[in-house]
Amino acid sequence: GHKLSVVFERDFTKNQEELNNVYKPQVAAIERLQIDIKDLIADDAKKIAAHYSRERAYIVLYTSKGMIAKDELKNEQAKAAGVLKDIPQTRFSQNPIEFQLEGLKITHDAMLWRLIGMLQGDDESGMGLLVDVLDVKHAGAMMRQMLFRNSTSENWYPRTPFDQNLRIYGAPRKDNIDSVLP
Repeated sequence: GHKLSVVFERDFTKNQEELNNVYKPQVAAIERLQIDIKDLIADDAKKIAAHYSRERAYIVLYTSKGMIAKDELKNEQAKAAGVLKDIPQTRFSQNPIEFQLEGLKITHDAMLWRLIGMLQGDDESGMGLLVDVLDVKHAGAMMRQMLFRNSTSENWYPRTPFDQNLRIYGAPRKDNIDSVLP
């Protein structure tokens, strides 16, 4: 079925940086209005920083192949095999076409949006959490920033097969497409 992985982050050392990001819209608004009260906002952020901690939770939803019917799985695999026969083999990487199961994606997306709805609070009470869905690049950047807190730039993102201007490393060969796949 479905599986969840949950990671909690609490970092007291990044509180001022987080508050600066929270106050960015206010700073932008006062700059547009040409009002000079940046020092008041900075003072407010400094006061709050003493009682503030950056806290985040990351939830990853996994959906196994067991969630779709066996005959549907066979049809999907036959369809993928038909597409793969014209594509060169990979030796050291994963070909995304091998794992492209439309029925599984529909099931996964339905569960994902149901989970998001529950976390955000579907009722009229207004109680809920702020939820962002991260793409592959943002998820990779968050993982690296959690592992290497002080040495990872906020602007760093991993290279993915979906990037523009993807450079191929090593000597390219006609029969090997490993250098362009994850």
